[in-house]
Amino acid sequence: MFNFFYQLSVSISPLQMLWEACFHRGRLHPPEHPTSPSYASLDEEAPLLVSSEVSHAPICVAPAVRPEDFRPIRLISEGVSGKVYLVQDTFTEEVYAMKVIRKRLHTLTRIINEKDALCKAAGPPWFLSLEASMHDDSNFYLLTALYPTDLQSDLHSRGGRIPVALARFYTAELICALEALHARGIIHRDIKPANVLLTDDGHVVLADFGMAKLFLGPTLSPLDRGHCRAETLATGTIPVGIKLHQPYAHCPNNVTHEKMGTLAYAAPEVRFGFPYSYGVDFWSVGVLLYVILTGRFPFGALGEHFSLRFEPGELDEGAQALLEQVLDVNPTNRPNVHELKSHHFFASIDWDAIATRAQPAPFAPRILAPPPSPKTLRISLGTPYYTSLTPDPFPHFTFTSSRFRQSRFELAGAAGRTLAEQLFERIRMWCISATSRLCCAW
Repeated sequence: MFNFFYQLSVSISPLQMLWEACFHRGRLHPPEHPTSPSYASLDEEAPLLVSSEVSHAPICVAPAVRPEDFRPIRLISEGVSGKVYLVQDTFTEEVYAMKVIRKRLHTLTRIINEKDALCKAAGPPWFLSLEASMHDDSNFYLLTALYPTDLQSDLHSRGGRIPVALARFYTAELICALEALHARGIIHRDIKPANVLLTDDGHVVLADFGMAKLFLGPTLSPLDRGHCRAETLATGTIPVGIKLHQPYAHCPNNVTHEKMGTLAYAAPEVRFGFPYSYGVDFWSVGVLLYVILTGRFPFGALGEHFSLRFEPGELDEGAQALLEQVLDVNPTNRPNVHELKSHHFFASIDWDAIATRAQPAPFAPRILAPPPSPKTLRISLGTPYYTSLTPDPFPHFTFTSSRFRQSRFELAGAAGRTLAEQLFERIRMWCISATSRLCCAW
């Protein structure tokens, strides 16, 4: 009997929740073709509302992980559309990072895209690991692993420039990270120091996949990805005269033309809406390398020009030669990932050791003391869908990783929970999963 309870591993709520969910669900008669959500306003600042036409959708039950399960400790960062907090799991006392995004029309696509990209990229240590995602009627929440610092902070702590040996190491790891990401059919499209997290021992972790492009269908082989670039580029004044002919003939299903990313780091073809593929991420890596070596942007903070300049004696010959190739405005002239790895700037790099993270960083990251937080820090939570008859408009957004479920169960024991409490939590999580499947089946 003990083994039976111990093997229960997914998600839950009390039996009362099972009864309530089944009772309410039994009174509803959904249409044969569920109606898609409609929005009350096209104003980007308007809150995201769901039409009453979807009131016959399945009633939501309590998820295995809820926003109220986490206590905010410190505000890590704040942007236009949301905030990132350092939070503590009240059940296990483990700490995580939680991104809280207000529900607005202009944030909807990006946050759902980020969750999907994190799930698709899961596995390698190069990418931010998504532990759970959830939402209520006001916010989306992404719970991720916590890292001590990022490349932007490390750059500031070193006076705006990074030693060439460390810059070479970071760039080599980014190349391996992007190689793994592209193998999963994903273009990041927003590589910059603020989106490169650093582990305690100085390894890079890619974050912020909100602008990523996910290609559907089978992914390309490494050789095909290497040749996935424009065939020819018409002569003319850059950027006005950029015209692509026979674009990306080798990979028509792995090409996009959306204008996406940060201006200073975006390739010319991205900025002006021409077809592009995986190679644009390496342009961004080139801009990043230029920034951390020189302390300034190669083409201005807003990408005002495309004339690459170097101060006399500013960089060693290898670094300057690499940057001149990677930051060529003509995409057909840029090196692919295989050519990058063989460049003499990386002559001292053991690529096998980099790929397995066996090569240590030349210097440990400089971790600055966090700013003081207010004594009372609160996250403004919305109303959960499972507490009312309001249908969940995005049921597939809710996610809990198997790693998180297992660690929550194991850490509960380490935190001093009794066996009975651990078994109850496992049963609670299982009931939620079973109830969700039952309601969906009806």
